[in-house]
Amino acid sequence: MHITLVQGDITAQQADAAARIALETVRQAGTSVEDVRFVLFDSAAYAVFEARLVG
Repeated sequence: MHITLVQGDITAQQADAAARIALETVRQAGTSVEDVRFVLFDSAAYAVFEARLVG
């Protein structure tokens, strides 16, 4: 599965909300998909997702 997140001028709160929703959706999906890739457009978005995955 490949999920591209919308790139744009968003706030840190919006980026965190997008990460939370995307990760929760994937975790709760009843599917046999084994690999999911989030396509992030910059290091700031990566940091937000990384914090959500680690934390």
